[in-house]
Amino acid sequence: MNKQRAVQTDRAGSVSAPLTRTEEPLKRPGTVTAAAALTGIVAALLLGYGIFLVVAGLSGQPVLRGRAEVAGVMFAAFGLGIGGVTRGLLRIEPWARTPALLTHLLVIAASYWQLQGHYYGEAVPVGLFGLAGVVLLFVPASHKVLSRDVR
Repeated sequence: MNKQRAVQTDRAGSVSAPLTRTEEPLKRPGTVTAAAALTGIVAALLLGYGIFLVVAGLSGQPVLRGRAEVAGVMFAAFGLGIGGVTRGLLRIEPWARTPALLTHLLVIAASYWQLQGHYYGEAVPVGLFGLAGVVLLFVPASHKVLSRDVR
């Protein structure tokens, strides 16, 4: 194999030392993959619900047809955005941890709302799902690869 190395040149045209990459590519731990899977499930559910609302608004007789379509487009947009966050987690991008964390905190908030409405059968699994996402984002293996090197 022929390995090529990048060479820096300054404005005068002189050649400086070749650039070498000393960092090894990061390997994605299983905890990040699991967090990405949980985040992807949330994204798929939001996107699916958004599409359902748009189709139901166009084909059915909702009370206010415009509200169904607007809400459907908003849910679909959120689902696509969180899908991008899932892709960022799979690529081990440090920026993806914050929106993924916010997504799972919102899932926990939805669980709290369900508890207030006495929907205990739904609230407990939803709350545990959100809590699992938060924990997976901050276990040491995930924290190591998703943290920015701030100096």
